[in-house]
Amino acid sequence: LMVLYACLEWGWKTTIPVAFCAGLLRDLSGSAPFGVETSALVLSSLVLDLLVQKTEHSMMLSRMGIALIFLMCTLLLSYFFSLFFGVRSGYVPHDLGVILGSAFYSALLYPFFFSLSSRWFKDRRLLKQYELFK
Repeated sequence: LMVLYACLEWGWKTTIPVAFCAGLLRDLSGSAPFGVETSALVLSSLVLDLLVQKTEHSMMLSRMGIALIFLMCTLLLSYFFSLFFGVRSGYVPHDLGVILGSAFYSALLYPFFFSLSSRWFKDRRLLKQYELFK
């Protein structure tokens, strides 16, 4: 969700560096072969960049739809990469249900995450400048 927030709020040019950093953190903390999470996040962030440039994303409902597409793309790519590298033994239809459910409920949590992130990364320069002239 942080990659999505960076794309929508900081501009689409910041998406790939944020995705790369988040992917490295997920690779270091995960059990998949190194590079699976980074590759999945970077490739799906390319899709996210195209999607954000081509769609209207000012309403929260459209942002939630973009979040759903981005999360499904990321989770599916991660799943297929782990199938390719032999981490998983084979295709299981139940896994796709878990992937779709995780993407759906994470997209539902996006408005809450967005409000927390907006408070956390709020620009405080104007406030500090105002306090100097009090």
